Amino acid sequence: MSESVTNDLLLEHLKRIQAGQARLIADVGDLKIRMTALEENTAATAQSLAAQSRRIDRMEARLDRIERRLDLTEGV
Repeated sequence: MSESVTNDLLLEHLKRIQAGQARLIADVGDLKIRMTALEENTAATAQSLAAQSRRIDRMEARLDRIERRLDLTEGV
């Protein structure tokens, strides 16, 4: 009888370990999905910032040209 109780306890512990492991696997899967979304969002934000920077650079160049044409530049 003692061996049967020990085996039952062992089986119960193994079932709990497996259940916990299954929850961890599901959580890691969710974290991977969220991390991918975060990486995609970060990449999109960086791309947007780069595009804005290019636009500002072009506008600055145009403004410099306009100032030179109108002779509005300071004595540099």
